[in-house]
Amino acid sequence: MRAEKLNKRADWTGYLLVFCTVFVTSMSFFSYSGELDSLEALAIPFLNTKLNSANMQYIVISVGLLSAILSGVVSQGRFAARAEQHRSAAGRYGNIRRKIERLLTKLNTDMQNLDIEYEMNTIEVEWNFISTDAPLTKKKVIDEIEIIRK
Repeated sequence: MRAEKLNKRADWTGYLLVFCTVFVTSMSFFSYSGELDSLEALAIPFLNTKLNSANMQYIVISVGLLSAILSGVVSQGRFAARAEQHRSAAGRYGNIRRKIERLLTKLNTDMQNLDIEYEMNTIEVEWNFISTDAPLTKKKVIDEIEIIRK
């Protein structure tokens, strides 16, 4: 669930970053001279003004700033990498859960104590290894899961 949210966030920020970067790059080759006749039909309704060279420069500068901010968010957020960490940890925890279920099934049969201790030690070592590599789960997420269980 967390991995899916992080993947969506990575996609949206990535697409928006590409759009803003392409817009700013293409507008840097555009010459601003007086009233933009080719874009005269475009108006900025909330400013109640035509799109002139000064307004266009403000738009390009604003989108440039947005792309710089998004670039920082994308590189520092590492949403796709974190999503992969969550997905990998969830899969490994799933493997441990299945091992525990198999162990519980074996307990109902005649399994020797040595085999049980060996299996439990193996599960404990694997659990500790996964918990050191897995990303931290936010308290908010844990609280949501507890609410769902009730």
